[in-house]
Amino acid sequence: MIECIQEEGDFTDWEVPSSSSDIKYIVSVDDEGNLFCSCPDFYYRKSRMNPHISNPESYCKHIRQVLEEDNRLQML
Repeated sequence: MIECIQEEGDFTDWEVPSSSSDIKYIVSVDDEGNLFCSCPDFYYRKSRMNPHISNPESYCKHIRQVLEEDNRLQML
């Protein structure tokens, strides 16, 4: 289950548990729809793909989970 851990300024952050370990990753979305995840998949692969809410190819599974579970992002 994801948990919104910060809503401050231009960013909202969620803590998303890994499906394969006890690690929790941080997913951030700014008010312009730019995305970030602290997982290795995002860092090594997806971050080079214009990580924006309008570009589903740039989503890692943690970003997808946040987008599916938090309705506030539907407004971006």
